[in-house]
Amino acid sequence: MKELAKFLIENNITNYAVFLEYCIGNKHYDWFKMATETHTLAIIKLIEGIEKRESN
Repeated sequence: MKELAKFLIENNITNYAVFLEYCIGNKHYDWFKMATETHTLAIIKLIEGIEKRESN
């Protein structure tokens, strides 16, 4: 989860769907599983936080 969070922050990922597309397209199936099964809420909240920070 730490590596995934670092990726989201460093790449200013502000859209959950874009992140899922990235996971599929780059064969990050472990991240896809985390985003859709185990850590969904944490990832969505992080993406929302990044988006909010970027809009300020």
